[in-house]
Amino acid sequence: MHFYARVLKDLLDAGTMRTEESVLAVCGGPADADSMREAGFTRGTISNLDTRMERDYTPFDWSRQDAENLTFAKASFDWCIVHAGLHHCPSPHRAMLEMYRVCRRGLIVMESADSLLMRLAVHLKLTEEYEFLGLLPEDKNSGSLPNFVYRWTEREVYKTIESADPPTLHGYRFLYGFDIPPRLQRFAPLLKLLPNRLGNRFGFIVTKHHRKAEFA
Repeated sequence: MHFYARVLKDLLDAGTMRTEESVLAVCGGPADADSMREAGFTRGTISNLDTRMERDYTPFDWSRQDAENLTFAKASFDWCIVHAGLHHCPSPHRAMLEMYRVCRRGLIVMESADSLLMRLAVHLKLTEEYEFLGLLPEDKNSGSLPNFVYRWTEREVYKTIESADPPTLHGYRFLYGFDIPPRLQRFAPLLKLLPNRLGNRFGFIVTKHHRKAEFA
């Protein structure tokens, strides 16, 4: 099962999410819509700054949005979700806090892990430290620099959220796994023997609860 589908299934099975809740997907596109439909969601919005992603996402709405400057009001959606999109942002942390602002119940992020194995893979040139995927064709032709592939750790997620909203009690859940690209499939048998915490995929779920007693 793809990491995206597994994260949604785990949250639904645990009762953390419900399919009748509203979802905003930032830096989104067809993969988000497909995964949300497959999971059973019917209320939501797919958003992206890239107009190439604009299309019919029925039953979901489309909205052109800059992930770092969302136009939605505070707590407009139950959940805000992103899959492999924050590393295209000049400030991934700012985008994550915008997600936090517009969600009522929590945010779900699936990005690349800053694991020891990933650092080694970057060092050995088995994966990219910078990528051109986030650039438009005209950007590539103009010689623009590619975006840096920002990878995450548990500690920086915690520090960012707690700094932004210290009065709120939060729940944190971290998920790990492997999403092996085609060019590395020859290493798949070896990688499957390793603990998931060493994998390239990193998911984190931050849920909002009540105000802490000391701030009440």
